[in-house]
Amino acid sequence: EIEQGKVLVFDGNYTDYTKKKEGLRLSALHAYENQQQEIKRQKEIISKLKSFNREKSVKRAESREKLLDKMHLLEKPKELTDKMNLHLNPLKTSGNDVLTITNLCKSFDSRILFHHVDLSLYRGEHVAIIGSNGAGKTTLLKIIGGLLSQDEGKVVIGSNVHIGYYDQEHQVLKENHSLFEEISYSYPSLTNTEIRNTLAAFLFTGEDVFKQVKDLSGGEKGRLSFAKLMLGQANFLLLDEPTNHLDMVSKELLEKALNLYKGTILYVSHDRYFINKTAHRVLDLQDQALTNYLGNYDDYIEKKEGRKEQLSIPSEPSRQSSSPKTNALLWKEKKEQEAKKRKRENDLRRTEEEITVLEEKNAALEEEMALPEVATHAQKLQELTKEMEEIKERLTVLYEQWEGLVT
Repeated sequence: EIEQGKVLVFDGNYTDYTKKKEGLRLSALHAYENQQQEIKRQKEIISKLKSFNREKSVKRAESREKLLDKMHLLEKPKELTDKMNLHLNPLKTSGNDVLTITNLCKSFDSRILFHHVDLSLYRGEHVAIIGSNGAGKTTLLKIIGGLLSQDEGKVVIGSNVHIGYYDQEHQVLKENHSLFEEISYSYPSLTNTEIRNTLAAFLFTGEDVFKQVKDLSGGEKGRLSFAKLMLGQANFLLLDEPTNHLDMVSKELLEKALNLYKGTILYVSHDRYFINKTAHRVLDLQDQALTNYLGNYDDYIEKKEGRKEQLSIPSEPSRQSSSPKTNALLWKEKKEQEAKKRKRENDLRRTEEEITVLEEKNAALEEEMALPEVATHAQKLQELTKEMEEIKERLTVLYEQWEGLVT
């Protein structure tokens, strides 16, 4: 096969060729997306390191920049040019007060998720909810969307507010429906041609429209849910982990669509890059309460650190109240703080060393994948891709750990 200036040889008949070709395509697509995501992540880390304005951090940033410059860039696969056509336009404008929550409480059995939560959202705001797994972020969205009831408190939806809900588990999709039936059932006024055109805009063409929802992958269910969200023309979007299962191009298209959206958005996400691109403010659900931070994820990190510093500054004791016992406690506290500081510095050093080792290993694997004898070997490519995915998962954990140590 001759494609994009390269000659590839496949053993077997045409059926064997199509299977091997699809395996190569998926491997190349995955490798390209992984590398682009890695480049994006490295640039974020470099920017963060430089912002510390420390000689050691600047040197580390320069070292990472050199690694980026030496990185062998993978070619963009031809299939990656296919992309969904997502445009979110509200049918009508809502009132200024979109959502008002007062004294909201929710528990499951004896476990309290959150209590006495107050929140106000206004027209045009794009707000991200963050927090650890199990903190109650999805539950909060479901209560607002009317899918769950609260234990206490009030949820008041404003005038002319029409809610559109995106569920990360896609439970709102009917498993026994075909794609065509799912759209037709939700929007019966659409003609057959309009339904097919809508599905085609989200990369479902030909016989794909008759696939059953239960047979779709996570990414395909995500595209179908976005198609329904677009058709709904809601002016208040509740999005639960909207970037899950999306490839890099689709994620960027979603970022663009949300930034152009004139309505109000409240979404849950663990993707700090996505939050940086789309959020006007961040709500941190932690310790059963919501804390509000204006700005995007970087602003949240900066302001959260500022709050920690304010809380960590001990008030100066008056000379009249000073005593040997008080001085001893202050000395003990100082020693504990110094010990914590040394531990954090050691943890940071070990984390950065492991990151460097894994990044170098990842770069070596990328170079190996680019070798001609490997590029045409489907099984070898799949093995290397699997190994790179494992490295990426570990790096993701380390980057989060690193961020917690340096902020």
